[in-house]
Amino acid sequence: MMLHIIGLVIHLSSTNSAKLSFLARILKKEEKELKNYCLELGLKLEPCKTKDRDTDREFDDFVARLKHSGRTHAKKEE
Repeated sequence: MMLHIIGLVIHLSSTNSAKLSFLARILKKEEKELKNYCLELGLKLEPCKTKDRDTDREFDDFVARLKHSGRTHAKKEE
């Protein structure tokens, strides 16, 4: 169930990505646990900075993105 929710959130996002802090908040899970789910889905995890809404402090976060296969790019170039 968790894999389906993460996959749908990222797929339906206009950028095909979601921050782990956002996913952790809506799914009420630890970011460490979500990293494993993202890797199982084959998502690319990129480090980023995020601002806390309440404290306005920056913290380290990750963005989970869909990986694009080489075939997709090859078809676009033709």
